Amino acid sequence: MRITHQGTQEARDAAVDLCLAVGDLHRQGWVHGDLQPDHAIHTKTGVQLIDCTWAASPTLTPSATFQGGLPHLLAPELAAEIEAGHRPVKVTPAAETYTLAATLWRAGTDRWPFDYTAAVNADGPVTGPSARQLIADGQLPPALAPQWPALLSVLRATMAAFPEERPSAHDLVLLIPDGSL
Repeated sequence: MRITHQGTQEARDAAVDLCLAVGDLHRQGWVHGDLQPDHAIHTKTGVQLIDCTWAASPTLTPSATFQGGLPHLLAPELAAEIEAGHRPVKVTPAAETYTLAATLWRAGTDRWPFDYTAAVNADGPVTGPSARQLIADGQLPPALAPQWPALLSVLRATMAAFPEERPSAHDLVLLIPDGSL
C-alpha cells in the first residue's frame, strides 16, 4: 500500500480501509503479526491482508521463532520483549495499532517513521537488532515529512501513546482527518 493518490479523499479512503480491515481482524480476536505497507492489497471489495504467516488468535498461539516483523514498524513494547529474548512474542491489538500507524506513515511518506540518521555512530549502521533496541528505549526522534501533515500528526500521536492509551484500529478511523490530509 502506498498513499500516492492525487486526491486527498482517495488517499484518506485508502488509509481508512486499511484501518477497518485491521480493526475487523482484531474484533475477531486475531492479530496479523507482520503488518507493513506491502501486506495490504486494495481491491474493489476492500483491503485484503496478505502474508499472514505470523497471525495469531486466542486459539492459535504465536510461533516461538517469530522475530516481530520489520523493526522499523515495531511498537516499543514489542521491540523491548524481542530484545529481552521473551518468546513467543505476543502481538497485542494495541501493539498492532502502533504498527498500523507506522505502516500508514511509511505508505504516506515513503520514509520510516523515525530519523535513523540521528542514531548513526561509530558502531556502524543501524541494523535490525540495534534498531529494535533504539525503538524499545525511545531513543529515535520521529522523522519529519512534508506530506499529509494532518494525517502524520494523528499517526505521531498514536505512536507516542502508551499501549493502554493507544486508539484501537477502529478508533483510528475516526481520528484520520477529512479533507486535506
